[in-house]
Amino acid sequence: MKKLVKISRDARKAADLLGELHKQFADELLDFGKRLPNPEVQSAFQKFGGGLKEVESFRELLYMQLENLITIPLETFQKTEIDNVKEKRKKFTKVNQTYEDALARASQMKKRPTIKSAEIEKELSDAKRDFQIGMLDLVFALNDVEAKKQYEVMERVAAYMYANAAFFHQGHELFSEMTSFLRHSSSSIQQMRVDIEEDRTKAVQLKQDLEHKAKSGQTDSPAVKSKGQEKTIQGYLFKRSSSMRKDWKRRYFVVEEGEVKYFKNSPKASSMIPSSLGLTSTPLPPQDLNPITAINLLLCSVKVKHDIDRRCCFEIISPDKSYILQAETEEKMNEWISVLQAATADLLNSQDISVKKSAYSSSPDVHKRNELKKGDNGSALLAQFRATCSANEICADCSAKDPEWTSINLGVIVCIECSGIHRSMGVHISKVRSFTLDKLEPDVIKLIMGLGNEKANKIFEAKIPADVKKPGPTSDRQAKEKFIRMKYEQLAFVPVVDTPQAELGMQLYNASRASQPDEVLDLIVKKAPVNFVSPKSLNGKSCLDTAISHGNIAAVALLLFNKADLAYHDLRGWTALHYAAHYGRTNSLSALFKNGGATLLDAKDKNGKTALDIAVAEQKADCVTFLRLAQLAVSEGSINDDSFMEALHNFSMDAQQQNHEGEVR
Repeated sequence: MKKLVKISRDARKAADLLGELHKQFADELLDFGKRLPNPEVQSAFQKFGGGLKEVESFRELLYMQLENLITIPLETFQKTEIDNVKEKRKKFTKVNQTYEDALARASQMKKRPTIKSAEIEKELSDAKRDFQIGMLDLVFALNDVEAKKQYEVMERVAAYMYANAAFFHQGHELFSEMTSFLRHSSSSIQQMRVDIEEDRTKAVQLKQDLEHKAKSGQTDSPAVKSKGQEKTIQGYLFKRSSSMRKDWKRRYFVVEEGEVKYFKNSPKASSMIPSSLGLTSTPLPPQDLNPITAINLLLCSVKVKHDIDRRCCFEIISPDKSYILQAETEEKMNEWISVLQAATADLLNSQDISVKKSAYSSSPDVHKRNELKKGDNGSALLAQFRATCSANEICADCSAKDPEWTSINLGVIVCIECSGIHRSMGVHISKVRSFTLDKLEPDVIKLIMGLGNEKANKIFEAKIPADVKKPGPTSDRQAKEKFIRMKYEQLAFVPVVDTPQAELGMQLYNASRASQPDEVLDLIVKKAPVNFVSPKSLNGKSCLDTAISHGNIAAVALLLFNKADLAYHDLRGWTALHYAAHYGRTNSLSALFKNGGATLLDAKDKNGKTALDIAVAEQKADCVTFLRLAQLAVSEGSINDDSFMEALHNFSMDAQQQNHEGEVR
């Protein structure tokens, strides 16, 4: 606001700098609007600033109207309103210091009452009353000046816009569009005035109620707001440091959205007012409230701390650290503990129960809608697969157009007639699925997208003899079946290699680390050992372990399709399930469970930890939920039911949509 006043005065005095100063003024309006919390007001300032930038080309401005409509009124506003806020802030700072000193003395009282206990508590009560009244005075002044600043500046600038529209005939077309917006702004300004008056009335009533409570000896609890089963709470607590000194410092804590946050510096006074009071408090910009720590309550527990010579202490225990806190009274301590426990319970319920309910309790109508969506998604996936390469627009085996079937373990797309031949060879050779009729899992989608007809045929048709002719779309079924069985069942067109098994295994291990599904498939076809363990690996990882570690889900799928050993334990005792839990690979977990991974749920490493224990320790929330859901299905005997597999599919798709699996840390 100070810049607006200064720039408008300079523009009035310095005609030779008219163009540059007017541009600065327009830019400042745009910047001022961005800092305001009201989107409607922000939009208004964007409109005003944009208009001024356009009229810069006219080089003619009404400096007298600029001074009369903007400079003088805003100067008056600064002198009257801002000075009042400064005075309120000085008073608040003084009572705040008094209150903190009283709190510090009260917190040092021992559990056994002493003669001075009553005096200290009386001093604390008086200081708290003064602090609350002073805080409200400052908040009301801040809210009042922030709100008035919006409509005062907006009203003056709107009047200045009208003056420009009337003066510049050349700018008539520009301002004819803005005039209707300005009329709307006027009604918005009046509504702002009404809203501010209503808030001022509420504020006066709140202050009177608070003064009445203070006189009657009533105390307030921290600001607690219920939202169904979810609760939030915020307020000051004493926190014991983790240093050798073990000193106590007063910090501001907030429990919301499943997290505990605490702040080194006190939030602005306006942020201390609970939203339930109904006041139009200006939201704080993110940079004003930067928490020191945000603790996820999903893996936390809380308990009363009895072994400390301070009263009203409790402890939050997270997987990697504990936080010892002290409330002002036992009542407030119990309230904090209750909210923290409720927040943790809500998180666990939302992670475990909601997934289970969605999986096991879907109505027939929901399943019908899912089937319709499945068809839509399959068509989109088919179009995407065909678009990746022109070779995917025809059958891999007979070149028929518009194929819609895929062999998910070979990575090819085939026509309906060739798909029947693939099925006749058995699932140990080819696993056939329809793009439009079947639901394809994330690992399968990743695999076929990474292969396709061109790459697969380079492997399976690498060396076709001159006397063998590849069938066409019009060839009879017998010719097609003979060629397909030679291609996939007999591997007749794959060159024979004399590379040692150890070397092939090492190549497969390295390919599993990189995102190269075609190389993995090529090595498997050439009989590379899928259960190869690298002698260079520190912990004795297998090919499957390293594919999971590096998030290469296509390689994971290929290895599982070709009978990778799920029972293998590395030198630490980790299974493939442990690796998936450690790195947070939800898609890999899904692939493992589809291939018998449920048998690994109770497998423990040499430290006695299961995959679930690893996921909890690493705070992999999605994996924790996944594994708990699997444990529940095992206990209910539904691990192989369609309902659990449906939940598995939905969970995997959700995880894939939220984020791609990350790189190894």
